[in-house]
Amino acid sequence: MLRDSYNSYERLAVHSSKVSMEELISQRFLRFNLVFDCKPQKFFSRSAVIALDGSGDLTIEQPAGAVSAAPRIEIIGSGTVDITLDEQVLTIQGLILPPIADGVYQWPSAVIDSEAMLACTYDAVGIRTNLDILQWPRFWKPVSNVSASGNVTSLKIYPRWWSI
Repeated sequence: MLRDSYNSYERLAVHSSKVSMEELISQRFLRFNLVFDCKPQKFFSRSAVIALDGSGDLTIEQPAGAVSAAPRIEIIGSGTVDITLDEQVLTIQGLILPPIADGVYQWPSAVIDSEAMLACTYDAVGIRTNLDILQWPRFWKPVSNVSASGNVTSLKIYPRWWSI
């Protein structure tokens, strides 16, 4: 992740060239250039999280200038959980609560990552089982409604808003 120090945007980037260093003062100062290849999207804070403890409803507002969001959704729960994102309903069955250490769950029961196109559940020892998702969740609207029902302990949504 490449962060711009002049504004709050982040970009997905990879270093793409050889680093040539020029020694300016013997073993004290170097000069070099770094070149990155970046995706065109400028992401708002990718670490921003919207959390819900237990079942309930959330309203998520699109920030000014954002185009869309491909969210990462982390669910901690057991049994069957229904997550509704606007009109899309995701039903996840067979969830198992992960172990707790120092009062914190060690991993989520399920993850749905629309950007990475990864959806899976985790068992009690952390082994992953992939889920089939027919349509990856997206936030397109200025205001989106999210609800969680069933045996939900917590729900975390990392919206990942972006613009061009």
